[in-house]
Amino acid sequence: MAIRDSHKRSRRDPFDQLRALTRDVSGLERERSTSRTDELSSLLDGLSQRERAQLVARMVRLPRAEQAQIHQVVVRHAYWLSSDGAAGPGAPLLQELREALNAQVDSLPDPGPTGLPSRTAEEWRASHASHLAAVLVQCGWPEELGRAAAEDLTRLEGPARSIEQWTKELVTAGVAAENAAAAAQGAHDLGRFYAELAQESGRDLDDVMRDDLIKSGMSPEAADALNADWRRNRKWLAASDAALPAKLLADRRTVEAALRKKCPNIARQAEAIATALAALAVRTAPDRVAAGLRDGGMGKLIAAISAAVPESPTVFEIVQKGHPSAKGSPYQWYEAASAMDELVNAIAEGGTVDRALAAARAVKVIADEARTWAEALNRGRGRPRKPSVDAAVALRANGLKPAQMAMVLDRHGLKLDGYTPAEAARQAAKTRRRRTGTK
Repeated sequence: MAIRDSHKRSRRDPFDQLRALTRDVSGLERERSTSRTDELSSLLDGLSQRERAQLVARMVRLPRAEQAQIHQVVVRHAYWLSSDGAAGPGAPLLQELREALNAQVDSLPDPGPTGLPSRTAEEWRASHASHLAAVLVQCGWPEELGRAAAEDLTRLEGPARSIEQWTKELVTAGVAAENAAAAAQGAHDLGRFYAELAQESGRDLDDVMRDDLIKSGMSPEAADALNADWRRNRKWLAASDAALPAKLLADRRTVEAALRKKCPNIARQAEAIATALAALAVRTAPDRVAAGLRDGGMGKLIAAISAAVPESPTVFEIVQKGHPSAKGSPYQWYEAASAMDELVNAIAEGGTVDRALAAARAVKVIADEARTWAEALNRGRGRPRKPSVDAAVALRANGLKPAQMAMVLDRHGLKLDGYTPAEAARQAAKTRRRRTGTK
């Protein structure tokens, strides 16, 4: 039986094993996880190249959060840096995973040249050619001949006619032979200067920076790698920009939902504490009452406010602008409640109660503001739009394929229901287009 069980374990899917070990190692205390981390190292060390490739192909389809969890566990327990670079049984897996994730981003549509140059190299060349023609005419070239020479001598790929041929053209047009050669040479040099300037002015900044890196001493291979990272980042930013309005809407909804849920409770607790603080002024034993308030009500109020504090002040400002009737903010409530907590603690330790009424008024303000937020957020909700669908539609309009759409949605924390993420993204965009009548 033991042999059969061992055989079963050896035939278990490495992908399932890695996920199970990641969950186990993440959930164990450090001193109790030695055997499981040894299993993790053994699994990674025993992977064949084919098994590792299959494992990576499945990992890139996992939600970003689970990818990050696996990555963190492998880095912590099966990966280290040595004098020769990355090492450990997890190093090949992480390297191949990084390459696969980079390939996902590399497959996104190209956002175009860096810096969006106002003119292409050919447009710059045409402008310089016009200027060169005017210069040649001013220097005595016949007008038609000067325009033809300027067009030819500024060609990006090089002139079609030689200096000698342009010298003959000048002699035929009546220019003295001793002057024609010098004029043709001068026109050629200026034309080639303009051609090089046009090439440089119309170049993608990524290429310019690559050449600058090489000139500064970096190897071409390292410069190419850095250049690839720049382009990858620009592709990702372009795709992210398309999904950003939907992401912002989703974040706003999250903040609104938290406030809608938490504010009524904050208002009730703050109201009760304001009443208790006002009563301290007439209590015969205010220290005992304050001690009970400190150990009970104040802690609960601060915890309730803390749970409602938005992680992003920027998103909260956007929410605040959308609800002008609501006053105050959880950030201010938290500071005020913390200050009142210190006052209550001072009274509990035998301090005077002369500031108790002022404290009661301050906590009453928290109650009133929390109540206005609750009322404002419950008005005019209507039928909500789905940010994840908005993002899918925007990404499709930017030329992303369903699998690419699903990857961008996942990295932004936007979820869609469906058989697979890619199919869900495709269906969401299709359904929205059909309902709105857009193409």
